Amino acid sequence: MLANQIRELVRARPFHPFELVINDGRRLQVAQPYRLAIAPNDQEICFAAPPLGFERIKIANVSEVVANGR
Repeated sequence: MLANQIRELVRARPFHPFELVINDGRRLQVAQPYRLAIAPNDQEICFAAPPLGFERIKIANVSEVVANGR
């Protein structure tokens, strides 16, 4: 499940930055683990996107997870 893969990357120690590729072509850089939260139902993520604030994204709209530095 994609939510579990994302959760593992967020909780990894040491943390390594990664990208989320969204279906609309955007690439969200997760540079720090505190910038991403996963809803308890595994259906959405909340991404902190300074300076714009927060963005809610449905997990179904994430097309790929790219783990950098591994």
